[in-house]
Amino acid sequence: MSDAQVAFVESCCAFYHHVQSLDRDGEFSIKVADLIEKTHGSRDEGKTAPPKFFVEVTRQTRFSCDACGTQNDILGRFGYCSTCGTRNDIQMLEHDIEAIRTELLGGGKTTIALKEAVDVFDSVGRNHARQLVAHVPMTPARKEKWGRANFQQIDKIPEDLKRDFDIDVLKKVSPSDAEHAKIMFHRRHVYTHKGATVDQKYIDDSGDTSVTVGQLLKGEKKEDIIRLTQTIMKMARNLRDGFHSIIPVHEQPIAYHANRKVVR
Repeated sequence: MSDAQVAFVESCCAFYHHVQSLDRDGEFSIKVADLIEKTHGSRDEGKTAPPKFFVEVTRQTRFSCDACGTQNDILGRFGYCSTCGTRNDIQMLEHDIEAIRTELLGGGKTTIALKEAVDVFDSVGRNHARQLVAHVPMTPARKEKWGRANFQQIDKIPEDLKRDFDIDVLKKVSPSDAEHAKIMFHRRHVYTHKGATVDQKYIDDSGDTSVTVGQLLKGEKKEDIIRLTQTIMKMARNLRDGFHSIIPVHEQPIAYHANRKVVR
């Protein structure tokens, strides 16, 4: 929140406390400017001038929290719900994946869809890693490691997350889907950095024996990209759940929202 918004909330709390102390029924009006000045002082009293109040139409990203239903308006795109503390990365990822699938099924290139799918997963992974670095005590070496973690390195990331944080991103992901995702991630690297030309490193890292060194990859099947996006969503949800087992959400607003949906 802005300084003015914080001041306003503090002032409302102080005013509410004052009204309760009166111990009588009635109507009590709140004049924003007067309220903030009364609570935070003014220049005439030798105090720091209260922040200038202003109405923000919007910041940058509005989203309704999937967990508790709160309407949020945040700077940037990724963040925590202001009520329950659930991160919105998975909601944003779902939107991105749906857009990728729509473009792909509408005739888009599979190589572009592959690159974008891996990139959005990498962004979500890095976001969670940065939050772990910021909020979980760890050694300098581990901070450095996760501060520059690359979630495109699908060979290392699952093992490292499990070892360092007990987060299992492959939970309920079948071995065949995990192996398929591994190959797709490595193919993305070949398309992006090797001009689509297979090298020995790709074969060694991916275990893909269907190609030979020097062979040109000529695109992927649409069903392989769709399958990859499904696996990516499973891994991302596992990451989010593991993250919130370390940095818990507030359960009360989530339970309240769930009860309201049942009543309706």
